[in-house]
Amino acid sequence: MLVARPRCVPLPPRPHQRETTRRGGASNLYVREDVMVDVIRGLLPGRSAGWTCLQMVQHLRRHRLVVSCAEFACSLEPMFPA
Repeated sequence: MLVARPRCVPLPPRPHQRETTRRGGASNLYVREDVMVDVIRGLLPGRSAGWTCLQMVQHLRRHRLVVSCAEFACSLEPMFPA
């Protein structure tokens, strides 16, 4: 399931950060925490509507998932793809 990515503000690169993400994606982006919580909630199963942030984090960790954002959408992907 894809969810529209919120409008993001590019961050200037820092010496300790990579310029690009894996798979040649865009540079690092800043997304406000409250916006990201809504994005993650939209990606999780329907029963997650009442979950707290901690419950969402536990679900992502238990299922070894990460949130990956492309130019126009975010999705859940395996933490360590095969």
